Amino acid sequence: MEENLVKELEEIGLSEKEARVYLAALELGPATAQQIATKALINRPTTYIMIESLTKRGLMSSFIEGKKKKFSAAMPYKLAYIIQNQKKDIEKREIGINNLIKKMQEHTANNDNLARVEVFSGVDSFTTCQGFVLQSEAGNVYELTDLEKTKELMPNDEFKEDVRNQICEKHRVSSIYSANSSKSSCPRRLFQQAMINNLEDPIGAEVVICKDTIFFNTYNKQLQTVMITDSGIALTLKTLYKALLEKAKKYD
Repeated sequence: MEENLVKELEEIGLSEKEARVYLAALELGPATAQQIATKALINRPTTYIMIESLTKRGLMSSFIEGKKKKFSAAMPYKLAYIIQNQKKDIEKREIGINNLIKKMQEHTANNDNLARVEVFSGVDSFTTCQGFVLQSEAGNVYELTDLEKTKELMPNDEFKEDVRNQICEKHRVSSIYSANSSKSSCPRRLFQQAMINNLEDPIGAEVVICKDTIFFNTYNKQLQTVMITDSGIALTLKTLYKALLEKAKKYD
């Protein structure tokens, strides 16, 4: 039995023993539980348990031949069903989490006279910002960013342009972004965008304003995000942002 295939099956969600039983059944064709157990190097009671689990996943089936019960593995293309089911589970969980967030927010202490400040560290700092904006009700979002620095600091699997595009589809996103020299095009579908020259107006931290919440995402090696929720501070920064936007338009 090829160990690399066992590992690959584990990566898509099967346990090691499930993978061994499935591969054994696939190689043998219709076979008894004892034959599969011998091929998979697993004891028969455990093999029965794995067969039952694989049957529930739609990867094995059974039939009676003569007086013996035999089992057969489903064709490999059915492995794709595992990923499809995982996607459905994730979608259900996402809906559940979103509903839970809304319910929990109703029970969160709220004092309009006090600004709320939170600090996040590491890669989660950027994803926290994206997640907050994505879950917020549709509206205006203001962004001041250096795309090159953001991509440079974020791992490839975390800097997901599709998530940013989802934000742009939901919100009216206005983005002021920097470039070293000649004008470049921001890849996302933005409501409004403008470029500034970072040699004249350097950006030391990404700023995102959504509703009454402001995110400052640092460009230091140790990523950090400062999240401030306060209507007055947000209003002031929006005013400053619009002033910078007018200046940035002169580059166009």
